[in-house]
Amino acid sequence: MNKQFGLVRVSTAVPRVSVADPAANTAEILSMLEGLPDSDIIVFPELSISSYSCGQLFHQQALLDATEIQLLKLASEAPNKKQLIVVGAPLRSGTALYNCSVVINNGKIIGASPKQFVPNYNEFYEARYFASGDVSTAQSVTIGDSIVPFGTQLLYTHGGGHGQPELIVYAEICEAIWMPIPPSSLAAIAGANVLCNIS
Repeated sequence: MNKQFGLVRVSTAVPRVSVADPAANTAEILSMLEGLPDSDIIVFPELSISSYSCGQLFHQQALLDATEIQLLKLASEAPNKKQLIVVGAPLRSGTALYNCSVVINNGKIIGASPKQFVPNYNEFYEARYFASGDVSTAQSVTIGDSIVPFGTQLLYTHGGGHGQPELIVYAEICEAIWMPIPPSSLAAIAGANVLCNIS
């Protein structure tokens, strides 16, 4: 891609996931990143580190510990540290568990946003496992030894260069886009110019 024209390449990537196997899923994500060296932003699906269909295993400490370890590994081993990478993962905050979008850049986890609109109908029963981001009051979450900004109103900057504009990125999850006034609309008003929805 010739970046002198101010273009930004955003890629979506759908890895083959293994249920409740964060190490295998992270290896798959790292492999996919190798094939996307020119992308500026790469968006992976909701709960891509753990897989979406873990059921009761979401409350297993071993799975949640492994998720944190693999998120840190993904941040440190991502082949292109300049990329902004968005993945999905279950994260603990206080006594609650949240379905989160996790943003990685420059070898670090730079933020995590909990899902606000947790479905509990038809085949979707996420409320059995996850709290809504609407009731979260924490402003940070601990991932391994790292304290990471946490919340539903986080905006991420991704430096321009090579003629690119300064990017201001917002990440939300699934149902948020279907709301009468999506949170991403408010993020756009606040200055976001790239809106990501992991689903």
